[in-house]
Amino acid sequence: MSARLPGGWWTALLAGVSAVLAAFLLLTDGVTPQARTVGVITLAAHLLVWVVLGRHTLRPVRRPHRAAGVGGAARTDGRTDEADHGAGPLAVLYLAALLATLLVLCAVHPTTALLQAFAYPYAWSWSRRLEQVVAANVGIAVAVAAGFLVNLGTGSDGWLAAIGSAGISLAFSFSMGAWITSIVRAAEKEGRLQAQLDAAQLELAAAHREAGIAAERERFSRELHDTLTQTLTVVVMLTERAGTESATDPRAAARTIALAEGTARQALTETRTLVAGGRGPGVGGEGIVPRIDRLCARFTAETDTPVGTRFVGPAETLTRDEEVVLLRCAQEALANVRKHARASRVDLALTVGPAESTLMVTDDGVGFDPTADRTGARGYGLPGMTTRLALAGGSLGVDSAPAEGTRLTVRLPRHAAPAEGTGRSTAGAVPAAEGARA
Repeated sequence: MSARLPGGWWTALLAGVSAVLAAFLLLTDGVTPQARTVGVITLAAHLLVWVVLGRHTLRPVRRPHRAAGVGGAARTDGRTDEADHGAGPLAVLYLAALLATLLVLCAVHPTTALLQAFAYPYAWSWSRRLEQVVAANVGIAVAVAAGFLVNLGTGSDGWLAAIGSAGISLAFSFSMGAWITSIVRAAEKEGRLQAQLDAAQLELAAAHREAGIAAERERFSRELHDTLTQTLTVVVMLTERAGTESATDPRAAARTIALAEGTARQALTETRTLVAGGRGPGVGGEGIVPRIDRLCARFTAETDTPVGTRFVGPAETLTRDEEVVLLRCAQEALANVRKHARASRVDLALTVGPAESTLMVTDDGVGFDPTADRTGARGYGLPGMTTRLALAGGSLGVDSAPAEGTRLTVRLPRHAAPAEGTGRSTAGAVPAAEGARA
């Protein structure tokens, strides 16, 4: 916001005071014609000097404005760009003219000391340096006192009137000026505190925004890994197997290629879903049991490894979010078996209870040491499952040892209780299906 000089108000104040004093000098009987002429001319000359020079010496006034702070943060200044500068040469020159005017007018008649009503406020407005403001106030008091002594003489009455009038006016100016200055400083301090608060809020908003971006990037990476990446990995494995089979069993190779084609189409569908909604495909309206059945059947077709499944409890009471978490964990568990276990059999059991759902995936593969340092391991795998479950309030248990297979236990708390009055128990509500899916 650009600076604006409030010269109009000051000019109106000075013109009003000057008009009152000129009328007094013209109408009073206690002033000689020569002194009357000197007083009126002095008032007019001072008003002209003010218009030409004085009004341009006022300190610019701004409303608190927004300015760039550290790191681009906005702050409230509450001060002008000249806030730390003192009065310039023009201000000093005008102050000298003002003091001379006061001296002449008070020498003409003591009542003209009314011009102090303009002079003292100006003394508090021409500079921000306290020493200059004090000097201006003292100068005004000295000019008024000197004028009184010229008019009243240097006798005791003259000294009493000069000291009394100038001293009272100076004391009043200092008290009012100190009070107003304290208000201004309090406002400036409040402005600085508000600036710090604004900057802190902007930094906090930026931090939240960055955290949100990072969280969304991590979520999107998990979705890619749990859907498209795993599916494309299967396509690569199937095409490699088809290449090997083509030399010895063309029919088996054709079946494998058809399976790879179907898997690739699934990857295309998952990609479209991910791009359109920002999330991987969910369970859909069919429920989690048929989806896991199909997942296991596809795993068996892709790896020739049988998967036994068992479902206990009212799986239809799971919320969509719970279904997605459990399905993603099942996908990741089977993907780990495919990539690492070299298992001959896998068993998957889903138990849905009133307070917790449990997914257990067991294989008879090569196993591993869960306590080994896996800092350099690539991919998401178990850390990704752990993160996903932690976001949902669940946990992942790993029970494995070299050459003894692996058991992954997913525990997910229920966030929505089963509907009352269904007449279903937590066991046997969904028929248990056991056995290998060929």
